Amino acid sequence: MTSENLHIRIERGNENNIDMIHAYLQEDFPPEELITLSHFKDIYNKGKYVLYLVKDKTSNDLVGYFTLFLIDDLKFIWLDYIAILKSFRGQGYGSLILKELFRMNENKYKGVFIEVEHPDENDSIHYLDQCKRVSFYERLGAEHIPLNYRLPRGEVGLPLRLYFKTLSGTEMISAVEIKGVIESVFEYTHLDVENRHMIYEQFVDEILSFRIENDF
Repeated sequence: MTSENLHIRIERGNENNIDMIHAYLQEDFPPEELITLSHFKDIYNKGKYVLYLVKDKTSNDLVGYFTLFLIDDLKFIWLDYIAILKSFRGQGYGSLILKELFRMNENKYKGVFIEVEHPDENDSIHYLDQCKRVSFYERLGAEHIPLNYRLPRGEVGLPLRLYFKTLSGTEMISAVEIKGVIESVFEYTHLDVENRHMIYEQFVDEILSFRIENDF
């Protein structure tokens, strides 16, 4: 699928692009958030994990990329990775990409889940950038799910904020849907993590409890 607006063109990537994009992943994300190249290829080849390349419509330069896990049975999208190449950052491409991603899926899926780093005041190097990322997603309409979510990495998991952007015309999600989406992600994109079930058990009960008390 190809999507265009006045400034960018979003193209579906293929297996020939994976090595290149994985090299960019290593530049754009901390080591604890990365998947291996072999696992990237494995989940891509299963069909529900898709890669998109973002190009400048005028120059045809690659300006960014993103990967999605399409949870078709539940009608949700999990935004796994998204990045703008260093030389194109600060020019508004991030907002253009997400707005176009939301637009092109608004009649197909109920919404998009997004993992975001917790701003860490003790990390003087990255704190401001972490705060900017949180503000960026919130400005685009994503809402924080008040859950102690953990990415299945290491022995106890990596704490991350979980956000949800509802797509137009959809109702808010239920606890059962949130639980189903996270279970699907853990069993599909994180199948290589042996202790994923132990990490999931740390916060699964919280999903149902907070949804009973709060209208997310």
